Amino acid sequence: MLENEDIIKRKYTNQSLLRGLTIMEQFFKSSDTLGISDLSRLTGLHKSTVHRLVTTLEECRWLRRTKGDRFQIGIKPVILGHKGGDQVSSLSITHEYLTQLRDHLQETTVLTMMINDETTCVDKASSHQRLSCTSEIGRIYPCHAGATGFAVLLGMDEEEARAHLERHELVRYTERTVTDIERLMERYRLEKARGYSLASGQVDPGITGIAMPIWFPAENTYGSLGVVLPDYRSSQKRISEIVDEMNKTRLKIEEAITPGLTSLGEI
Repeated sequence: MLENEDIIKRKYTNQSLLRGLTIMEQFFKSSDTLGISDLSRLTGLHKSTVHRLVTTLEECRWLRRTKGDRFQIGIKPVILGHKGGDQVSSLSITHEYLTQLRDHLQETTVLTMMINDETTCVDKASSHQRLSCTSEIGRIYPCHAGATGFAVLLGMDEEEARAHLERHELVRYTERTVTDIERLMERYRLEKARGYSLASGQVDPGITGIAMPIWFPAENTYGSLGVVLPDYRSSQKRISEIVDEMNKTRLKIEEAITPGLTSLGEI
């Protein structure tokens, strides 16, 4: 009976998937980056097989290429770890609020966390409107451009925010992208004082983003709550409506994920 069960298991086992998981396990065992030769030696797989699997894992963001054609764990396992963590994981709480905000505003809502020093989309609720903006879980938002990534800086003090900007390459995505540190710090001070970040066309032309900072105590990291929409729907009146609703949602989220917190004031 057991022999028959083993035969059935082998019949339905996907060997490529098993090999890919075996490669991922090597990264969980090691704190160092690994190259193709390292992985071939550790797994006993031929280098060409390892190269093919690693390329696929990199494309899907399970692995990330570093200097010298070496690899480390990518963003997808990190997000999966956050989602599959214990019951105090913030993502087990926040999705309901993200969806409620989407339904109220009829615009795409995004939640980010700082993971590996990068502002990363960890959850989203896509708008049902015919013309809408989308995001992707695992997407990295630039810290200096747009609203979703910049809002994370607003949760930091000025010294930490400046240091974070200085650690990253400030890429010019569009003609509206600002790459000068001093101008970015001026923006930081203005937006921190008002409590939210607002940007249009700094990363993606035709897209407006509005975002507020959030602190995630369970994950001990900064993050942001954002709304993205087409420019043509972003009138000043509409932006004011979004800011009001977003702030209500932010307060609910922070109260829900912060142990012992019963009420919060404005930023």
